[in-house]
Amino acid sequence: SLSQSIARLDHFYQAKFRNRFGPVVRALTPYIPRGATILDIGANHGKFAKNFAALHDRSCTVWCFEPLEYNYTLLQTIVRPFSNVRIFKLALSDRAGTADLFLPVKPSRRILPGSAHLGTESNANHFGTSTAPDVARITIPTDTLDAVAARENLAALDFIKIDVEGAEGLVFRGGRATLSRFKPPIYTELQPGRPECLGMTVHDVVKELTDLGYKPHAFDEDQTTPTPVPGYTEGVRDYLFLHPARK
Repeated sequence: SLSQSIARLDHFYQAKFRNRFGPVVRALTPYIPRGATILDIGANHGKFAKNFAALHDRSCTVWCFEPLEYNYTLLQTIVRPFSNVRIFKLALSDRAGTADLFLPVKPSRRILPGSAHLGTESNANHFGTSTAPDVARITIPTDTLDAVAARENLAALDFIKIDVEGAEGLVFRGGRATLSRFKPPIYTELQPGRPECLGMTVHDVVKELTDLGYKPHAFDEDQTTPTPVPGYTEGVRDYLFLHPARK
């Protein structure tokens, strides 16, 4: 539709020329060494990936995971200037195969690609949003982090950013061996309501990491200082999980 074409131009402009997440990546930089291997899980349009790729004179390697075709094609365009970025067109989960991705659709038929999420119909009453009540169901490929790490001979893992709209627990479950081996800092969003689409809660997501020895930290309002917290904290969405064994 014309409306969606205009929205796509705006998505491209926002990802290419605006830098909404630049300050966040600057706050995360102390946890990302020169030459790091970074995973951007749920890379969307590349707003984080382009910042990660530019870090430390482009010395880092960034692996992006994005299963939705709409986002994938925009991501390709945004990171094209960076030879240190790889893109995987799949969703990381707790098993290899396929899964249903639910894409909210507005009454105007515009989609909300940033709100696409996994889910099972037995675990949620409604998969849309207040402004996009309908959903399109899309079949996407899935794999586990452990399987990808083995197949790609992952030799180092220094940082993970993940935003997969409630499926974080599945990703961690499918990556336990890799996380236990490398213990990378993990930056993630925790938002009540989304994990429930998969029969989980934000507390279940936190437990997947704390069972591996990770300690949760919440960022202040200025996104500059992570502070230790006992777990999910109401009103806080962005967390940095650090493993004490990682120096």
